[in-house]
Amino acid sequence: MKYLFHFNTFNDIDHMTPVVWKFLEKGEAVDVIFLSDYDFNEDYRIVFLSKYKKFRVYRVSFFQKVRNKLFFNTKSRALIKKYKIYKYIIEFISENLWKNSYLKKRDIKAVIYEWGTFRLNLDDAIQQKTPTIVLPHGLNIFKNYDINNSISERKKNSGNWPDFANRDIFDVYVVQSERHKKWCIDWGQSPEKVEVWGSARFYPPWSALNLKLCGDMKRNIPKNLMKVVFFLPHWSYNVKVEKVITLLDKISSLSYVHLFIKGHTRGSGTILDEHIKAIGQKNNIEFDVKEHSPQLISYSDIVINFGSSIAIDALNMDTPSIHAPYLHSNRTIFDDGLVNYVADSDEEVIAFIDKNYSSVLSLPDKERKNLFYFKEVYGAVEEVDVHDSYYKNIKNIASLIPIK
Repeated sequence: MKYLFHFNTFNDIDHMTPVVWKFLEKGEAVDVIFLSDYDFNEDYRIVFLSKYKKFRVYRVSFFQKVRNKLFFNTKSRALIKKYKIYKYIIEFISENLWKNSYLKKRDIKAVIYEWGTFRLNLDDAIQQKTPTIVLPHGLNIFKNYDINNSISERKKNSGNWPDFANRDIFDVYVVQSERHKKWCIDWGQSPEKVEVWGSARFYPPWSALNLKLCGDMKRNIPKNLMKVVFFLPHWSYNVKVEKVITLLDKISSLSYVHLFIKGHTRGSGTILDEHIKAIGQKNNIEFDVKEHSPQLISYSDIVINFGSSIAIDALNMDTPSIHAPYLHSNRTIFDDGLVNYVADSDEEVIAFIDKNYSSVLSLPDKERKNLFYFKEVYGAVEEVDVHDSYYKNIKNIASLIPIK
């Protein structure tokens, strides 16, 4: 019996690999099918998983795509929902005439996806009563619902937030925190479908292993320079772009700083030519750094971030972190300064950088870290092994026959 995971690109690999790893460590067989053109053969996490004998990775085939689009498109789903006869016709064709041989031949125990809605193999899994589970492809750090331009416009024009009710089609939809569960329910998901399991990606044991898998970062930076990494946000997430560029210019102008700028791994968030032109080419600044975020955090002396969960890796690695909420209008889990320094102006950011250069900023104590982890990483459960919880929860769901 196997567990079938569906991946798309960098971020879902990032958050779901520790779950796959736990299953392989337990001796389970895991197949991963890629739904995109992502070059997974070069991905360090897939290379790591491929060392396990019971791990297999595939690319979705052309015929699988065609079959899914023909039988399970939006119009077909509407007809299936409205007319029972159409449901029976589709089921007969998909189960007898044009079968999904992938699910049939491999004795799949559970079908697992990243956050989202309809996916390849979903309808077949439902027909065959195979449990369907959705795992996080990121960690939502935001506390306000109007986090980007698209959602704000929708709310303004219709008066409604996005409707997540169709995500109830899955058996279980997993988030990391009680805060995010409430968000999903407020947007239409059934409370019985959404479960809080914590963060497999930022659970400290995986964070340490992930850093090891990335490898050491190598640069010939003069020892008298302080290494600063600035993580870019999604530009469309209510970001004050001009203020960000101005701050980057100021930081790069500090004679004792070497600045790394890392683009966001999802959506918009890369440094543009116009930004580079505004800041200017300098010897102490690297735009759009290609090394992985954990490598940069471990290599650097201080982290600046305001729109990404990657700051949790900084906490795991004991690298001081500056949070700059004045650069956007969103509210986040870092605003309270429990595990980071909060700067409300360019001057305060520079002051923190200067203080770290002169002495070294102190790190949050154990009590503050534990409180943060409890809420955002452990799923509000004391003394939990997050990876083991994911494994046991999925195994338990897979052992039950879901009611569709």
